[in-house]
Amino acid sequence: MSILRNLKVWRRSNLNENIYRAVSDAELNDIANFGLRCKPGGYGYETVKLFALEHNDADSFGKLNQNYDNLPFSVIKIAIPGKVFSEAFQFEADGMQAISIEEKCLNLLTIIY
Repeated sequence: MSILRNLKVWRRSNLNENIYRAVSDAELNDIANFGLRCKPGGYGYETVKLFALEHNDADSFGKLNQNYDNLPFSVIKIAIPGKVFSEAFQFEADGMQAISIEEKCLNLLTIIY
């Protein structure tokens, strides 16, 4: 029975999960040129990147930011390996579920749209 349980855990950790991020046109352009990265120079977090667990939450984050900077935004969908997902820090921010992905793991993510 424990072999079967371990197999289920292994399979689950190898499945992709989906996460979402609200991005400005400038960030979208940066992603197109350099991929997902932590932007140096004090523009956001330097060692992690924050994502939402649901599309609606990413949209809400984008609207909150838009109230501040008045810039249009898009929501991108990203596939994340199950192992990275299960090891990432998940938390609640502004009443929405969020996940923090370390910079060293960003190259493992795949942008879907």
